Amino acid sequence: MRSPMVSIIILNWNGVRDTIHCLNSLKRTRYSNYEVIVVDNGSLRDEAKILKDRFRNYASIFRLERNLGFAGGNNWAFKKARGEYIVLLNNDTVVDKNWLGSVVKTFESDESIAIIQPKIRLYSKKDYFDYAGAAGGFIDRFGYPFTRGRIFNTLEKDLGQYDFKCPIFWASGAAICIRRSIIHITRYLFDENFFNYMEEIDFCWRVQNLGFKIIFIPDSVVYHKVAASAKKNLLKKRYYEHRNNLILLLKNLPYKLLVKSLTARFFLELITYFYYLLTGKFTFVLALFYAHVDFLRLLPFYMGKKNLRSSVSFENYVYPKSIVLSYFLFRKRYFWQLKFDSVGERTDPNVVWMMPTFFQHQKVYEFCKRLAKGKTVLELGCGSGLGAFEISEVAKEVLAVDIHGQSIAKAKEIYQRNNLKFECFDVTKFKTSKKFDLVVSFQVIEHLEKPEDFLLNVKRLMKKRGFFLLSTPNRLTQSFNENPYHIREYSKKELEEILSRFFSKVFFYGLHGSPRAKKYENDRKKKVLEVLRLDFLEIRNILPRRIKIFFFEFFVRLVRLGIYSASPRKVLEICKEDFFIKKLNVDESLDLIAICRY
Repeated sequence: MRSPMVSIIILNWNGVRDTIHCLNSLKRTRYSNYEVIVVDNGSLRDEAKILKDRFRNYASIFRLERNLGFAGGNNWAFKKARGEYIVLLNNDTVVDKNWLGSVVKTFESDESIAIIQPKIRLYSKKDYFDYAGAAGGFIDRFGYPFTRGRIFNTLEKDLGQYDFKCPIFWASGAAICIRRSIIHITRYLFDENFFNYMEEIDFCWRVQNLGFKIIFIPDSVVYHKVAASAKKNLLKKRYYEHRNNLILLLKNLPYKLLVKSLTARFFLELITYFYYLLTGKFTFVLALFYAHVDFLRLLPFYMGKKNLRSSVSFENYVYPKSIVLSYFLFRKRYFWQLKFDSVGERTDPNVVWMMPTFFQHQKVYEFCKRLAKGKTVLELGCGSGLGAFEISEVAKEVLAVDIHGQSIAKAKEIYQRNNLKFECFDVTKFKTSKKFDLVVSFQVIEHLEKPEDFLLNVKRLMKKRGFFLLSTPNRLTQSFNENPYHIREYSKKELEEILSRFFSKVFFYGLHGSPRAKKYENDRKKKVLEVLRLDFLEIRNILPRRIKIFFFEFFVRLVRLGIYSASPRKVLEICKEDFFIKKLNVDESLDLIAICRY
């Protein structure tokens, strides 16, 4: 079977020496079915002639008489490309010999993957991430971009901390790999008004809005010499960065968020003026002023256009604070310190005072295994992977998905079977061409702002005769927890009402506890209510959700550890057999379990 063709596009602008180095490294690429297109993008001298003399038989080389920028140059080159997959590669990069094969393999494994970014390391310090793309890009709520592995001037050493495939918000133009068909769906590649900088973020945002995946893969490695072209005109770089960042928001944010973001940006831009003045960067002040003037000039043009407004969940993909303040004021210099890719609680079986909850979950996994025997299973919201691992013992194959990258990395490291695969992605938007006999979701629906979108996606992923099994806390017995991670909890009646909109048949079971398990639950309830009574003014109800989450995590430890400290033997005596599942008295259960037919 013939491997799909890849078109590698390289723009050259007064950088022939770097381009030669890049092309020589490409020659060592082990994947064989690719073409190379080099465009001399208006260099001062005809550098295409130099390149043709050396690479005539290896690459197709073209000359443009004027510089069309990164956006225009790549748009022009794309028309010459024949490949099923397109790679835009900076001329100041050097590639690993195995870089391309893993990209193609990942594209071929999942049709919903539209864009891939390889790991991008610094050429001068090969064990450090680079400035441009590192391990994948994100933005904050005010539109400022940053990457995993590099925030502002802090570069992380690559210690394998991001060595797992995961969704990202944007892929760097230094090495961005694109499924050709997605460009036709989005109608165009880059917006040429951007000229240079952030056009790839705009493109990725449009792709995100259509529900396709943008992912980072660690086993494709590219080394970057860091903005060799940009150093030639730093003032223009600063001008384009500021102007294009504002255009990015104008094009893609929903109108309600746009007003809020631009209002906040007004003050942040004022601070930037003062910063440049105080540090003596007077030419940067001028660059910033021209950026704002040009933005205002383009404002009517973009406001009048019909753009794809963001349907992306900002909770999941956009840092909900200011990356500028987090970095400079709160000194959060590393991606892991931001803690914004973490969602919900993770039950750790190694924490003794969490064991009763762990055994509850195990009982549900056992129940699920009866349905999963010999079937293809998809788990949405797999956490650290224990449930998926247990199910894979009897299932034909299991694909487990979770949005939390660190949990997926842990799952891949600990739980390994030939029929078990983990993938990092938002469970409400996860797409694959495969259909499953059984879709399972344990303790997820209560975390979702739009459960209808999730359930509709579940139905798309099921076979016609398939099943969907979910578990969730019973609101009638568990609401005393006041868990801020939970957007909404359900009673049996409420859950049945929403599930019946999507599924033809819904059957309910309840997870119950033995007398000693019930006593543990009652002790926990008493302690929780004792602590809540201290807040007699109910100040907790007006606190921002993230502050409530911070206190909740401390509060959970305090309560459970308090019960364990008072009588550790009684807590340790509780085991898996203290929990059982039955159809009767579902309203009195700890957890609700629903089995749905297509």
